[in-house]
Amino acid sequence: MSYADPLDMIARKSVATLGQLCSDSGTAITPIDLEDDEYLQAALDSASGAIDAALMQGGRYTSADLAGLTGNALAYLKHLTCEIAMAYLFARKPTYSVEQYEAALKLQTMFLEQLRKGENVFNIPAVIAAGTPKWSQ
Repeated sequence: MSYADPLDMIARKSVATLGQLCSDSGTAITPIDLEDDEYLQAALDSASGAIDAALMQGGRYTSADLAGLTGNALAYLKHLTCEIAMAYLFARKPTYSVEQYEAALKLQTMFLEQLRKGENVFNIPAVIAAGTPKWSQ
């Protein structure tokens, strides 16, 4: 299950860019058609899988933890998923915009590394408490 859906991506990214990156015909895919686009969904699925892999490596969260997020924490997870998915979409067409591809790849790498290291703390009490220093006399 993806942590973000095509509507989340459409709300966060340029529809014109998404339409071009998901098209193989040279004609941009319309916003309505992006909602069911297989390439967009595949990028979101891959991004979600990359997040799961980073979290398993870091050992801080489970997929069930993330599935239970709400509010701002859920919005942040969707944001991360969409940012990572953009790198996958640019990888489909790396010459579309080399600068945008490189920037998306850099963000993808940074976000996944932060998740591996536990630097992105979602609103999960056990994880927050684990990162809080304890002091005793």
